[in-house]
Amino acid sequence: MQRAAHRLTYVIPITLALIFVLLYLNSQSLAKVLIVLVAVPFSLVGAFLLLWLLGYHFGRPRPNPLVASELNRLRLKTRLPKPWTAAPNPNQIEMILRSPCA
Repeated sequence: MQRAAHRLTYVIPITLALIFVLLYLNSQSLAKVLIVLVAVPFSLVGAFLLLWLLGYHFGRPRPNPLVASELNRLRLKTRLPKPWTAAPNPNQIEMILRSPCA
């Protein structure tokens, strides 16, 4: 148990630093990264509080869907729509209008 606790003192900061770097490389915004990193723990606490208030049993598999949903939310928050950098190409608009889905 002590070896695992000692190992986690190294693994957790390295993992958080890696997540921070990957989020920053994806979003190119320090503010977005900080918003995501602060929002995830609060939402996990809220989810566990709701489970406790509803009287659900806390087994080992219970946190897995919560963590997966938070990671999915984290992924969606970092993929915010980016503004157009240039006007659309008229050929692209014509191709879109002629497509069978339009």
